[in-house]
Amino acid sequence: MDIDQNLKKQTIVNSIVKMADQLDFKVVAEGVETQAEKEFLIQNDCHYIQGYVFCRPLEVQDWSGFVSNHHNRLMATVV
Repeated sequence: MDIDQNLKKQTIVNSIVKMADQLDFKVVAEGVETQAEKEFLIQNDCHYIQGYVFCRPLEVQDWSGFVSNHHNRLMATVV
């Protein structure tokens, strides 16, 4: 997404988040891959963020181990 380096993309994302707030909608940013993208979205009050920056896709057999290892962190993000 290179949002940390592209002013036009920053303006678009910021406008979407502000418009959603005014309409009392929540914004989910999908496909976030870098720490810089994540930080930009947090600084611009994006409600939810998902993507490779948190975790790569898991095989079914790996899912329960992931949940067990990250239970506290996962519960904090759900709340």
